[in-house]
Amino acid sequence: MAVVVDGVLQTAPGQFNVDLFDIEQIEVLKGPQGALYGRNAIGGAINITTKKPAQDFEGKVLVGGGNGGLVKAQAAVSGGLGADSLAGRLTVSHKEYDGYLWNTYLRTEPDPYQDQNITGRIMWDPSASFSADIRANYDRTTSGAVNFVMNRVDAVSGEYTKGFSGLPGDA
Repeated sequence: MAVVVDGVLQTAPGQFNVDLFDIEQIEVLKGPQGALYGRNAIGGAINITTKKPAQDFEGKVLVGGGNGGLVKAQAAVSGGLGADSLAGRLTVSHKEYDGYLWNTYLRTEPDPYQDQNITGRIMWDPSASFSADIRANYDRTTSGAVNFVMNRVDAVSGEYTKGFSGLPGDA
């Protein structure tokens, strides 16, 4: 399944690691879509379109929280930039949480997460035959450990132990 954001194919899962809260439309295209989106679209495509800059001023703010010390804030602002043919949009997102797990050995939370994202977009339509869409994006993500439980099989007895973390003192 191909994932396309504003006409750009997201070829690696890391590319699609951005909070897209400023979405205008999502299309789910079933069946082979290789003619439009390439060989990765044999099982279909998800086409995501974000909001375009508008001449009239508009904005929105979303704030929330949750388990694990989750704090999330997102804002978008759009409007004309002087000339009638020039408009811009700026989106800002911040998300962080302390973690959901507790490491009893180290007495810390091993899975904190923090993400900041800023996206700017300028659209210029000077005539009916020419238009420009310029975008810039900054994203920084920091996080803790990948969560998994390692299972152990004793080499001598063949006994299976579930939940072994691999740290000294665990049994």
